[in-house]
Amino acid sequence: MLSRIDNYLSQFHIDVRNCIRAQRLKRVARDLDIWKSLRRLAVIALTALAPGTAQAGGGPENIFVVVNPRSWSSLTVANHFCQLRKIPPINIFYLDWGGSVIETDVERFRQEILSPILSEIDKRKLGRQIDYVAYSTDFPYAIDITEDLPSNAKFATGSLTSLTFMAPLVMAKRPQYTALNSNWYMRAPSPDGTVTPTQGFRAIYAWARDGQRVPEAGQHYMLSTMLAYTSGRGNSVTEAVRYLRRSALADASHSRGTIYFVRNSDIRSEKRHNRFPVAVKHLRELGVKAEIVDGIIPQGKTDVQGAVVGKAKFSWSQSGSTILAGAICENFTSFGGRLRENGGQTPLSVFMRHGAAGSSGTVDEPYSIQEKFPDPMIQVHYARGCTLAEAFYQSVYSPYQLLIVGDPLCRPWATIPTVEINEIEPGDSVSGTIRFTPVAQVPVGHKIGHLEIFLDGRRIHAVSPGKEVEWDTRTVPDGFHELRVVAVEDSLIQSQGRMIVPLFVNNRGRTIDCKVESSSQVRLNQTLRLAASSPDSAGIVVFHNRRLIGKIPGEQGSILIPAKAIGLGPSRLYAVGLGSNGGENHVFAQPIHINVQPETPMAPNLGPESSPTEDGLSLVRSDGESMTITSTYSQNWLGDAGVNVGEPFRLNGYFQVRQDDVYQFQLGYSGSVDLFINGKTVFQTVQDEYSYHYVPISLQAGWHQIEMGGEMKSRPRFSVTFGGRGSYSVGKNSFKTLP
Repeated sequence: MLSRIDNYLSQFHIDVRNCIRAQRLKRVARDLDIWKSLRRLAVIALTALAPGTAQAGGGPENIFVVVNPRSWSSLTVANHFCQLRKIPPINIFYLDWGGSVIETDVERFRQEILSPILSEIDKRKLGRQIDYVAYSTDFPYAIDITEDLPSNAKFATGSLTSLTFMAPLVMAKRPQYTALNSNWYMRAPSPDGTVTPTQGFRAIYAWARDGQRVPEAGQHYMLSTMLAYTSGRGNSVTEAVRYLRRSALADASHSRGTIYFVRNSDIRSEKRHNRFPVAVKHLRELGVKAEIVDGIIPQGKTDVQGAVVGKAKFSWSQSGSTILAGAICENFTSFGGRLRENGGQTPLSVFMRHGAAGSSGTVDEPYSIQEKFPDPMIQVHYARGCTLAEAFYQSVYSPYQLLIVGDPLCRPWATIPTVEINEIEPGDSVSGTIRFTPVAQVPVGHKIGHLEIFLDGRRIHAVSPGKEVEWDTRTVPDGFHELRVVAVEDSLIQSQGRMIVPLFVNNRGRTIDCKVESSSQVRLNQTLRLAASSPDSAGIVVFHNRRLIGKIPGEQGSILIPAKAIGLGPSRLYAVGLGSNGGENHVFAQPIHINVQPETPMAPNLGPESSPTEDGLSLVRSDGESMTITSTYSQNWLGDAGVNVGEPFRLNGYFQVRQDDVYQFQLGYSGSVDLFINGKTVFQTVQDEYSYHYVPISLQAGWHQIEMGGEMKSRPRFSVTFGGRGSYSVGKNSFKTLP
């Protein structure tokens, strides 16, 4: 049943003939020839487009959002981002990742992360429209690339985002992705201070070494950011949702804030000083305020629309400065992107915490090499109307160590077209062949280049301004569909604007009724009951975006859906009635909008008068011996405490949280583990293979009791971290016992 509907969903509009099949893509990757395959995919996509319809500027139809479904944080961040940015369900990919959220090796990255992403894009026939890959949280931010480099090579750690950006080279195991001129999309400044024109991005574009677009023999890339990082020294989920919301609202705001270039005597700052005047000059020509100031970070500035700084450590909270929505703030220092808990230098997450739309940092020692950090012209590319991701990748010659976090689609200075369709109203019922002429407008001095037509998230047509669109609705199943008309500005930036029209197709008389029997507002620990009825259907399948979460045999019935499987925040569920005569006889239900709220917060376990005072947790072994555990940072802390494979153990202690919020434990192990908070069971699972689990807990401010135990299998390795802002190993810094 699943294969039948999934095959239909991946094919049911316009095919790109001769597109590389997913299995072939994997086989070619194993043969180290994926470079040629991806170029061929790009050529196929180019030939499928009408002349003059190259689309850039970036929009929800061009981004592939990758979510870790085992992580409540990853689900929650993605739920909010997809709702804010109106991402089509077909562009959301749930990729199960049970490995470390700190680092993995490059071969595992290729096989378990990058290759599945590329294969899924191909399988869904999105190769000609996906330009961005955005990772939600709880994927590894660092990639050990030792295997791809000579034995004596330095700088053997790359970032998740930049290795995705250079996917063809990485999949082909070509170490050129670490070269100081590996990014040919970089818009290089000339010696006289002028800059190659800012340009919008498409993954189908090929780039020459000199930064020019070429027909075929060039390099292909794919823009990439992490939406958030919520482990280690990262942000809380609440912080991530807050800055993503601010970023979405910043689009086309044309802020009157100021971009600050901060100058001091540190080598980290001095490496970019000669580029500051050029950037300021170009920004002012655009009417954007820009200043060069002395110091470490802007002090007492309430209008920070961007910041270019260079210092190992700083405290933004003590600066008296305010970051405005949509700002890019970044720092030239060695470990700004090293987000593990013992990172040392100020992490990029500090900028995000205070409201930046995006920031970056290197994931390991890069030395003070300018080519590995954004040129100050990043702010100029941004101010010319590019998206955040376009601005970042146009400004870095060698990005492989640079982790970029934030909203890739944010575009505060874009000129966004408006679109209207007079012949169709949202919610209309249509049949047969319909015709409509989209009307797109832009401010005086700009013009529309062309319009793109998308059906259920997939591009099906392109027309010139003023041209009529004809659509035979009999080529799709009955029921709910979403028509999108995207207007693309005629410029090098090619900014987009869109109109989204939900409608209902009725050619065959097929119907489906679907509803949540309980409230659509549920808490994370509750269960949704979804009932559906579709006369003459062979069965009904239910999706959370494109992830199958339930099946109903026959033409009616109900299913139970745990809210934890969906994550916090706004989401959409889709039901499809399966036709007995094939894909054309399916019927699509109108999406069900739900909103999952945190559990009712647990009250504190201890009053302030009885606060624990001794650092650490109490460990009791199977032989009855007890000891105080002050750190679980070492991978072998449990074995060092004398707990062997198969021997039960118990940990007890207390921890304090400062505010009401959702916190989390991250547990990595093979064996059995149970976790109790204030005497309540919050987690209990047995597993044979070592992997990670993410346990959300809603807590009121105050002291709470923890009891945890189990038995390890294979080896006494047990990773246990806790946090709200990020996630840190359990130990004396945050956990205590009673005297």
